[in-house]
Amino acid sequence: MDIYNWNWGVIAGFANAIATLLTGLIALLISSQWKKKKRSEILSNEAAKILVILGDYEEILIYLDSEMMKPSKSDNRNKLEELNQIAHQLISRATLFGELATKERDVTKEIKSIAAKLYNRAKDLDDKSFKDIRDMSGNSKDLILISEFNNAIEQPKAMMIDYFNHQKTI
Repeated sequence: MDIYNWNWGVIAGFANAIATLLTGLIALLISSQWKKKKRSEILSNEAAKILVILGDYEEILIYLDSEMMKPSKSDNRNKLEELNQIAHQLISRATLFGELATKERDVTKEIKSIAAKLYNRAKDLDDKSFKDIRDMSGNSKDLILISEFNNAIEQPKAMMIDYFNHQKTI
């Protein structure tokens, strides 16, 4: 077999096609990895925002609990309105997170439900008298709203912390 009789143009064209195909596959692999990392970063950022909003929500519940546990009735309308606004922020952030993390739609529904439920509970308690609230809590020294919130939000909050720490695989 004579090396000079090979059609080097065909061989070069074939080698060029293989190189082009390999380059495309490598670019596709890099793009896929970048998208996965970027998505993880976005989910982490959204989880951080949800955690901050949960902290704000918790602060207002603590305030409302302490005000409602006082014998003298104070006007909590401003704080209830603030709680309502934060609940709306929490619901919209949870909705966005659920759209991004399709596997976690149940968790986001749970967060939205907790926010709405506790807002309505705070509103109901604000209409009750000090005696009614104390009777509801019984011998418990725990504040009602914040203990209910902490119990309800424990699992969803832990999941948000996992996403925030990039520990959750997507």
